[in-house]
Amino acid sequence: MSETYLLWAWCRGLDGDVHRAPLVTGIPRGQAASEAVLQPAFPALGACRLRNTRAVRNEEAEAALVEPVEDVNRAAIPREILGQAGVWKVLCKDCRGQS
Repeated sequence: MSETYLLWAWCRGLDGDVHRAPLVTGIPRGQAASEAVLQPAFPALGACRLRNTRAVRNEEAEAALVEPVEDVNRAAIPREILGQAGVWKVLCKDCRGQS
């Protein structure tokens, strides 16, 4: 399943806005993808909440859907964040030229 499809499907299923909710992938399985871990990685988002996490098939990783509480400048959302065990990819529709 592609990351773009996962972002779209999660937002649709959770009644979220695909243009506002970044999807974070590459989180090692078993590592807590909690708001406390993700919040410092997204200072541009301000307050945000963790909407969902899930294991990604064919990878030893999980994905997390994060939603900012307030409107944010999508261009300020990074494409990658440094997690505790490496770099995590961030996908956000219409963020910094992402599709």
